[in-house]
Order: sequence, then C-alpha cells, then structure tokens
Amino acid sequence: KGWFSGQKAIDVILRTDPNLGTLLKGCRNICVNFPYDPSFVVMTSDSYGSPVHAVWWEREFGVLQACELRACNTKPGSVGRALPGSELRVVDDAGAPMPVGTPGFLAVKLGPGAPFLEYWGDPGLTQTHVRDGWFITTKTARVDAEGYIWVET
Repeated sequence: KGWFSGQKAIDVILRTDPNLGTLLKGCRNICVNFPYDPSFVVMTSDSYGSPVHAVWWEREFGVLQACELRACNTKPGSVGRALPGSELRVVDDAGAPMPVGTPGFLAVKLGPGAPFLEYWGDPGLTQTHVRDGWFITTKTARVDAEGYIWVET
C-alpha cells in the first residue's frame, strides 16, 4: 500500500480521523508533494515507520519530475532527484546552467518525461517559459552535489 497526498491534507486528516494513523502504519510508501514542512516529514516518518518521500512536478506537465526514491536517502527539505526520464537543472535569467549549490530557476528538459508543447492560445507565455527545449519554471531552486533539488519558492 502507498499514500500520496499533500502534507497539509495528511495533517488535517490526522487531526480529524484517528483511523488514518492505522492506515499509514500499513503503508510501504508515503509521499507528499511540494511545498511541505520538513519537520512534519521527519515526525511522520518516525511515527509511522515508513520514510515520507517528497515529490515535485510542474502542473503544466501533469507527471512527476522529481522524487525521493525508496532506495535512496531522504533529505527532508529537498524534493529528491530527477526521476529517470526527466532532466532538471538550475539556470540563471538567460537560461545558462548554474553551478552546484547556487540558486536560480528550476528548468525541466522537455520530452517524454515532461510532455509540454505550448500554452493554448498564449504564444507569448510559451515563449517566456520555453527556451532551447527547456521549460523554465518560476520556482527558485538549487541542486546539491548529490543531485538533490531544493526548491526555495
């Protein structure tokens, strides 16, 4: 069994339905989407015996781009690493890659792992976000030396 939800949803349900705790204890995987509170993730992991894995996606793609895989270490506060088939990097205003640990805009390589063609009826918005095959998000992030992504806004 697995549980995928927003951190706020888990928090609200835990406060109103004591049976969720029993359900979570039986889960092999618990995932929360960004944004989330790292201290809540640590507490939930300790309470239910399963690490809580963070995930991230850009709504324009409709598919996960990054996550903490079960076989990998969790780093509360990060959203994990790019999933196989996805490529992410941090870029500056001009779209050039930033050095490890330096904040910039999170960018996603378009392709099968990030299916996006255009904003319907808004070529200007498409041009604002898509550069050289990369979708530049409005999210500020940094990538650490192990490839974990830390979304800041």
